[in-house]
Amino acid sequence: IDTPGRFLTGPSPLLGDTTTTAAWELLLGRAGAGGLPPLWISAVFFGCLWLAALTAVIRSPQLALHAVAALVFLTCGVALSRSTAAIDTSRVMPEAAPWLLIAFAFLLALVATWLDEGSQLASQDFGLAQTLIGVVSLLIAVGTAFGVAWWAADGLGQVERGDNPDIPYYLRVNEVEYGASSLVIDQGDDKVAWSLRSGGRPTWAEGEMRTGALASPEAWQTAQRIVAQIAAGRYDEDMTVSLRQMGVRYILVRRASADTVGVLEASTGLGRGIRSDNGASMVWELSEQPTRTQIVGPEGLGVSLRPGDAIAEIGPDSRLVLSQPPDPAVVVTVGGVRLQAIESVDWRATYALGQTTGLVDVTRPLALRGWRLVQLGLAFLMVLFALPSAHARPSNRSPRRADIQESA
Repeated sequence: IDTPGRFLTGPSPLLGDTTTTAAWELLLGRAGAGGLPPLWISAVFFGCLWLAALTAVIRSPQLALHAVAALVFLTCGVALSRSTAAIDTSRVMPEAAPWLLIAFAFLLALVATWLDEGSQLASQDFGLAQTLIGVVSLLIAVGTAFGVAWWAADGLGQVERGDNPDIPYYLRVNEVEYGASSLVIDQGDDKVAWSLRSGGRPTWAEGEMRTGALASPEAWQTAQRIVAQIAAGRYDEDMTVSLRQMGVRYILVRRASADTVGVLEASTGLGRGIRSDNGASMVWELSEQPTRTQIVGPEGLGVSLRPGDAIAEIGPDSRLVLSQPPDPAVVVTVGGVRLQAIESVDWRATYALGQTTGLVDVTRPLALRGWRLVQLGLAFLMVLFALPSAHARPSNRSPRRADIQESA
């Protein structure tokens, strides 16, 4: 509802593929970058399906409407795969698979209808039509069974769980204990990848929306700029200030280049790098040891707070600053007193402290929107309509039935 473009995308659109699939691959049902069978299997199955659909239209022109519907949905899939949709201040590619699924469903319905209408061929001599029907029927049966087995082999496989050896254990613990974030950079491939993690683990569903500091477009662009500068072998004091504003305490670089290691080791705003146990990554800690919750004075200097910390004494005009953009749903209390949000000088949420002291608590109560109740009601109706209907069984004790039996 809030983001209409989300209706055109698949799960975790922010983590989706950024490459465009060739049109001829979409004709063979190959949408997406992973989980696809070998190309020759797609070519054989969907090639025969297209051939069978073409033969059905030629022999039964009254079924052409099925083919037109399939071409319309296929065209929508191809067109959407070459466009972008706005999701959470980002441009992502729509998902073409649902449109291809509907298109090929129409083709299967076309072939099945033609086969049903051609059932009278059983009384005729064996020829080309019977051969084509046999091949198509066998192909659909084998293809369906192969597809079910293909997905079941991966879907029913054991899920591998465990810690990432590239992320040191102490870093995961400190993210929780100090309420800090880590900037993770991977320089191993041609394209540098990065992520901002917190809470001792990757955030579930972070491909649906940006959370924390990255929910701010300004912070997102700043993080991209910092990653690009580190990859180019540059680091300055302004980057330290930006990282402190985002609540970043650690910089972890996987497969770091020699230039990156050299510039980070020489930086005055960072401590010495520590290599992980497997040697695949290095971690640098900011000297100021920032967290995502800070007390900022008029001069701009901040004091970092850990989860569960209490404010005992503060200076005049002090403010509580969170490393995330302003959100009306977030409730911040100090000593049980709710703080009021004020205008910030940057992208971070800021609250006036006054002389309030006590335990700091930051929560985001779940807001129950009206349209969620509508969704719940629709789901209940779907379950209700799916239930089997109850038929009244006739009873011999019915007065009318008893009169009929006596007359008989």
